[in-house]
Amino acid sequence: SPGIVSKSPPPVPELAARFIDEGAAQGVRGDLAFAQSMLETGYLRFGGIVKPSDLNFSGLGACDSCPRGLAFPSAELGVRAQIQHLYAYAAPGADPAVLARPLADVRFTAVRPYGKAPLWEQMGNGNWATGANYAEKVLGVWHAMLAFAGIPVPGPQGAGATPNLTI
Repeated sequence: SPGIVSKSPPPVPELAARFIDEGAAQGVRGDLAFAQSMLETGYLRFGGIVKPSDLNFSGLGACDSCPRGLAFPSAELGVRAQIQHLYAYAAPGADPAVLARPLADVRFTAVRPYGKAPLWEQMGNGNWATGANYAEKVLGVWHAMLAFAGIPVPGPQGAGATPNLTI
């Protein structure tokens, strides 16, 4: 969006590439995870309890009554933790000991049961966020990203009306 200045320590193209790379490695939609990070960080302006220096692009560990969210030593690990947390929500057979890359998400085992939200439309209402329209907001950001790139929004996939979390 015009007029928005990113406060992300890594440049936006580098950050976006990390989402695609980490997502592809773990079988999670990196493009949708990036859209989620735009929502969670106010388009990388941050401003809430999560600071740019935390390298936490998804609000992991942040809650309405928490003083801070989680902080990561690198952008790579912050993105990886988000991707792994999404994987825990999406994959019924998720196992923190068997991941594509070393575990970065210290909250992985907090997702119970694993695989309880394999579709983006199931996010919210306590799955990742409390808001009932959380999925709608993330998908709205994703649709805007597609429109900006001149890519048509794909139709429904499988049984769900929105894309799967996993590839």
